[in-house]
Amino acid sequence: MLSYDKMEIRRAISADAEQIHKLLCDIARLHAEGNPDVFEGTEAKYGVDEVRAMLEDPSVNVLCA
Repeated sequence: MLSYDKMEIRRAISADAEQIHKLLCDIARLHAEGNPDVFEGTEAKYGVDEVRAMLEDPSVNVLCA
């Protein structure tokens, strides 16, 4: 059983961009493997620089745990 009582949830910052991009790549790969008729390719929709720009935009809220 997992315990979440000490999990920190915070707003993502630009230093998190590379890890978030890796997660997006993993998600894209899983989608393509699971539904190749719907999802083409395994590239993430956003590159590291695009993710970083989003995280620096005060109107965008991205949370990480």
